[in-house]
Amino acid sequence: MMTTLEEREPQLRPLILAQAAELNEEVLLSREGRQLLSEKIKTTINDYLERWGYEPFIHSVELTSFLIT
Repeated sequence: MMTTLEEREPQLRPLILAQAAELNEEVLLSREGRQLLSEKIKTTINDYLERWGYEPFIHSVELTSFLIT
């Protein structure tokens, strides 16, 4: 599973960044906003895994650091 994510990282990275870009700073700085972002990232990754012929296997996303510029 991790190999799949590592192989697909170049395709997934812009998709993940797009999810964060859709939310404003105020939302991202709130706990609920980060939970929303985590859920959106999980859904996006699983959707694309399905498109690429894999079973969706992401059950949760944990944001460990966050930088807003």
